[in-house]
Amino acid sequence: MAEGERIEVERESGEKFDVLHLRLRVPKLLPRQAGQHVRSAEKELLLAVRSIFDELVERLEKTGTKKEQEGRE
Repeated sequence: MAEGERIEVERESGEKFDVLHLRLRVPKLLPRQAGQHVRSAEKELLLAVRSIFDELVERLEKTGTKKEQEGRE
């Protein structure tokens, strides 16, 4: 991950999955209002990551359901 980047998606050809790298920094010396904006932005970032994880869980559940149904046949 390059310096200063917070999110990077590593796409590997021939692989089934991409890799998501995430880096969060906690501000120390920012003015209070700027710190609040940064925390709000980080919260939005985490919500975005949560939605990615939710989608991945749904895909895994669908895959598991399909495999279970195939095993019963």
